[in-house]
Amino acid sequence: MIRPAQPRDLDRLCAMAQRFSEGSGLPLTFDPIRSREVIWDLIHSNAIVLVCEYDGILTGFVYGYLERDFSEEPCASISKFFLDKEFRGLGDSLDLMEAFEQEAKTRGAKMIFSASHTGVLFGRLLKRCGFSVTGQALVKEI
Repeated sequence: MIRPAQPRDLDRLCAMAQRFSEGSGLPLTFDPIRSREVIWDLIHSNAIVLVCEYDGILTGFVYGYLERDFSEEPCASISKFFLDKEFRGLGDSLDLMEAFEQEAKTRGAKMIFSASHTGVLFGRLLKRCGFSVTGQALVKEI
């Protein structure tokens, strides 16, 4: 089941955020206190924060924002997407993406962006969902 994240999900989302961070391959140190604050703020903001849940177990999440920077039309951006390894290949990734897209449409978005630093598997998922490549993310460790 895909649903909006709730305050009661905070601990489980923090645990998933840690797995996301540690599996990202980026040389960054996970900060549990900061993560808890960020997730709490996301849940209580206007961000789109969706979770996938089975029998009380959170298996994944996606979050992003609706923005209107330099265009008349609002656009959504996906900030983070995570699905626990043992639940991959069951269609949950597509369900999360479809739910994110529907929520973005409901809020008036005309387009969804996602940075290409998300990795090969997520890149394949985005292509399956109809995304096209228009650029790339460049990263420099400082």
